[in-house]
Amino acid sequence: MGKIFTSKRTPLNIKNDPIAKRLITLLVIVAAIYLLSLRIDEFNRWNLRIHDSLLRMRGQVTHLIQPYHPAIVHIDLDDSSIAALGTPFLNRSHYGQLAENLFSMTVASQLYDFIFTAPSAPVHDRRLADALSGSNSFLGMAFDMRIKTGLNQESLSQSHDLGHSDWTIPAEPKHHTIPEGFTMILPLAALMEAAKGLGSINVSPDHDGIFRRLPLFIRHQDKLYPSLSLRVVCDFLGVAPQNVEVNPGRSVILDQAQFPGSNRPQKIVIPVDHHANMIINFLGPWGSMTHYGFSDIYFASEDSDLLAIWQEELKGAIAIVSDVSTGSSDTGSIPLDQAYPLSGLYGNAINTILTGSFIRDYVPISRPVALCLLPLLMLLFSLQHSIARSTAYSLLALLSYLALVISLALFWSLQLALITPLFAAVISFISCQVIRAREQARELAASELKRNLFEKELEIGRQIQSDFFPATIPQIPGWDLAAHFKPARQVAGDFYDAFILPQNRLVLIIADVCDKGVGAALFMALIRSLVRSAIFQQQAANPPEILADTARQSSDYIALNHAETNMFATIFLAILDSSDNRLHYVNCGHEPPAIFNPDGARQDLNPTGPAIGLMAGMEFRPESIQFNKSDLFFGYTDGITDTLNSSGANFGKAFLENMTHTRNKRAAQIIEDLDHQLQTFMGDTPPFDDITMLCLKGEMQAMTTDS
Repeated sequence: MGKIFTSKRTPLNIKNDPIAKRLITLLVIVAAIYLLSLRIDEFNRWNLRIHDSLLRMRGQVTHLIQPYHPAIVHIDLDDSSIAALGTPFLNRSHYGQLAENLFSMTVASQLYDFIFTAPSAPVHDRRLADALSGSNSFLGMAFDMRIKTGLNQESLSQSHDLGHSDWTIPAEPKHHTIPEGFTMILPLAALMEAAKGLGSINVSPDHDGIFRRLPLFIRHQDKLYPSLSLRVVCDFLGVAPQNVEVNPGRSVILDQAQFPGSNRPQKIVIPVDHHANMIINFLGPWGSMTHYGFSDIYFASEDSDLLAIWQEELKGAIAIVSDVSTGSSDTGSIPLDQAYPLSGLYGNAINTILTGSFIRDYVPISRPVALCLLPLLMLLFSLQHSIARSTAYSLLALLSYLALVISLALFWSLQLALITPLFAAVISFISCQVIRAREQARELAASELKRNLFEKELEIGRQIQSDFFPATIPQIPGWDLAAHFKPARQVAGDFYDAFILPQNRLVLIIADVCDKGVGAALFMALIRSLVRSAIFQQQAANPPEILADTARQSSDYIALNHAETNMFATIFLAILDSSDNRLHYVNCGHEPPAIFNPDGARQDLNPTGPAIGLMAGMEFRPESIQFNKSDLFFGYTDGITDTLNSSGANFGKAFLENMTHTRNKRAAQIIEDLDHQLQTFMGDTPPFDDITMLCLKGEMQAMTTDS
């Protein structure tokens, strides 16, 4: 029967998956920060203060300053006006005279930042009521926004007949988020009847005590009552209640708005939050708006020429009358000032609507988007780049987002979330880097462990390789032999060998395997075994035959059995027959050893055949030369000539020129001196190749003192 094979799905190992680990950590951080930002007001306070700073910055840059609408003027009851009037206690006749004069000056609207709720002397009340009648005057009203204990709901929600001042909008279910007012605080009935309209003066600061928003409507029973600013704007633009659409969380739309001097109706879309609050675009400090003194307007009727001048000045204006004298409690903190008359708040609100310079709050939308985007970028940078580069890219991303927030706020009055996304991005960046550092530390520890194991194995290999070299240098009476070997790495491809055959025949071998490192070391071990085996098998033959057959057999074996490795070796094989002082050799492509005669002449033992292992069937020609005890033999590998110094220069073969002057030294001393020259030449430059040296000379010369 055949076997049935089933595939086994490998489960995701999050613990060992760095990407999954970072992603999960990132999601947890973002979710936690997002939830905290919804619950902790401090995040919102910081964000509001940043945008307050940008609003102040805009007011300091000349080409960013937005002009105040020319139709809006402020009539201030300040300390100088009180002094001019001669009394700190104004009665309603004073306000009546002011209203009559403003009407004579043909202002478009009069807005009084007062409720006038309690009756005063009948003559003064009647004087003010007569002045307000027909003068396009608008008075303030207010709502108690709290439910008072001890009173039943019916009494709190008592309805009032506002008469012709009842400019309201029917409340719908979608308006349930608009703040609800309970007890209505209204002007005196006669004044309310005389005024053209009423509007709520209710304002509430944000959580940090700063006034930034104006509630455009207050919900009472089944109606929406407009703010005083909105009521004046609608009268100024001829917008009827039925042309007003209230969409909490999106907009308040004023349709069929007719600006003075224009024949084309317009639609004004006011962005609001879910409480129908509009963010006020404060254009500057209190003094940046157009101001006139209460007393100046009051006394203008005493001079007909002066009145005509005022008429030319204030014709068609919206006059906002308020008390800004010392001790007035009608002040509060706004983004631009700590003690700002709240009548300026109404004026800036009117200006915001008339000029269309709305501040659009995209913080609720931008917060989750930026919370996902910025930390995700931090993750991608940490996965794709080094710590230094990911840090640079992350900083660039944060600065780019900061520049985007600043630019949108300064040039387009758009508010984006800043503090929460930046905080999340920084925490995410730090978390990713900590995770990455831990991963790198773990990888480094694993790599260090592997390196230690590898070095331990290399040390074992070095010990094994060192056993391939002669434990002691063999000595034949009358001859002085020395050798030196220094690997460029822990294991090497160079080797030398020396041993004695019967009849006092000394075998000398020096070889250089192509390449370096472990592969060369293994190949060296193979060649040494092949050469030794071939020599000992033919030790009874004459030296030339031994050398030629050994080279040929070793070369054929490597070429036929290890051709795929593309490895080969240069080797110098020599046998010194001490009976007749003849040196028999085969040079298989190796660096030519040199023989120095007493008269200073040098003879190079050039190659007599190719490197072994290149191809099978190659011939190696043996040569012989007379080698007396007065001569000096020096063999080496190209590691000496290829040695580099710090400037990149080679050591070369110049040392051979001076070798003849060292004949009176022992072989070991000659090698030691040359090694010292090499080390001085190299300096701090690491060795480029393995270095091997072999020196043979007669013992007679070696015994001569170095004088």
